[in-house]
Amino acid sequence: MFYRYTEMCLYVDQVNVIGLCMVSQHAVSSMVKGGGDNCIVVNISSVLGFQKPIYHMPYRSVYIASKHAVNGVTASLRGELELAGLAHKIRVMVSKLMLPNG
Repeated sequence: MFYRYTEMCLYVDQVNVIGLCMVSQHAVSSMVKGGGDNCIVVNISSVLGFQKPIYHMPYRSVYIASKHAVNGVTASLRGELELAGLAHKIRVMVSKLMLPNG
């Protein structure tokens, strides 16, 4: 596991944080240009991104850190959208997805 740790960190960060930033940037740009009518940005997080883990979760540190980043980016973006009167148009959703591999 540890021999691939850096690779895993980069992958999780690219998917959960960089991907979120890129998609949010395009969505918000369109919202601002169009006045935000009928638009909302929903970023997917995890319960683990809102709390300090209360039990030992081996090999989950990167995932948990990325979900904390999702919450931080969304909160910061909400503050920026407040200037355009669109702060109510961005949310964080906590969800459990059942994926085929587990």
